Amino acid sequence: MNPAGRSLHTVRWLTLGAVMAAASITAMELMLALAVLTWLALLLAGRRRDLLPNAELTILLGLLMSWNIISALAAVDRQQALAGLPSGLLLLAAPLATAVLASHDRELMRALMLLEAGLLGLWAMVELLFLWDGNPLLRVRGPFSHHMTLAGVLLVMVLQALPRPGLSPLVGEPWGRRLGRAAALAGLGGLTATLTRSAILAVVCGLATLVLTSPHPRWRRWRRPGAVLMVLLVGTAVSLPWFPGGGNQPPSAAAASVTDRLQLWRAGAAMVRDHPWLGVGPDGTRRVVAGYLDPDYQRPGVASHLHSAWLTLAAEGGLPLLALVLFFYGRGLARGRSLLAWGRDSDLVRGALAALAGFMVMGFFEDNFDDSEVFFVHMMTLAVVWQRRGRGAAGRDAPV
Repeated sequence: MNPAGRSLHTVRWLTLGAVMAAASITAMELMLALAVLTWLALLLAGRRRDLLPNAELTILLGLLMSWNIISALAAVDRQQALAGLPSGLLLLAAPLATAVLASHDRELMRALMLLEAGLLGLWAMVELLFLWDGNPLLRVRGPFSHHMTLAGVLLVMVLQALPRPGLSPLVGEPWGRRLGRAAALAGLGGLTATLTRSAILAVVCGLATLVLTSPHPRWRRWRRPGAVLMVLLVGTAVSLPWFPGGGNQPPSAAAASVTDRLQLWRAGAAMVRDHPWLGVGPDGTRRVVAGYLDPDYQRPGVASHLHSAWLTLAAEGGLPLLALVLFFYGRGLARGRSLLAWGRDSDLVRGALAALAGFMVMGFFEDNFDDSEVFFVHMMTLAVVWQRRGRGAAGRDAPV
């Protein structure tokens, strides 16, 4: 193998290593940074022009980052706003994946995420049954700092594998299929153990996406009403203040969570009205939200976000940033449908679309854009719908 080939091999394994280290933000970012640096070095050396990322994806992510920088420069507290800019390293994860991961690498990534989901799910269920003290504010969180991070990671990892859960790239058949199903069940069990209602609703929306994209003829007649019924039933259930609460006083704990969100959403709407174009700047919520909350409302600490990724985007970056993000995801959904129409990697694409739908729905209730571990696995699975179609002479996927 020539030096360029060895370097590409290194980039691939560093990228997959970052996926394997997703439970540790330090290890994940270190491996991702090494992969990005090696990849950029190959591009700058002019040795592997076939390693250019998807152009549209890269341009859209560059526009998102540029608008964030403009918003930070326009903020009252410019220095803190610049310090609160989203990580450009995590944004590079998706272009990196489109450039260096071939189809078999994506299959391996899918299996690695499913294996991690199974292990994290087992950890969460053991923690719930034997270690949790019933405090609704300190629920099971596994190796992460918060239960919503665990729920978000499990959400993306399980949904991306559900069309055909298997660990065959790791252990072969038939054990790969059996262990894959067990890992998926463990991941779903662990997600339920976090008692995160938004994640439970998001999983159902992801499952509805799988029903809507199912290629089986028997689903065609019933898939639309079935998907709508699934979402309505679970959405109604999880919106009830007493489901699931946890602790000795589940109704009051869950109701307090709903009340806090409503207060923050009202404050966020007022922030958008006052700063519709450039927002209050990245990470600006914690600096200004107190002035928008009801003076009679007391919360335990300063809010760092608005318990809604979409509202936080609009409040901190302005409505143009929200519109750009929505266009970005709209293009991703359109590309996913196009790939399904071509019959390209159907299970991978359906899983990526389900994970995208779940991530977007959970974002209505949590700021999962600001959760590094969740956002990283989201970027890696999202890259699947920006993949390349066909094969080039060098063995790489040819661009769409």
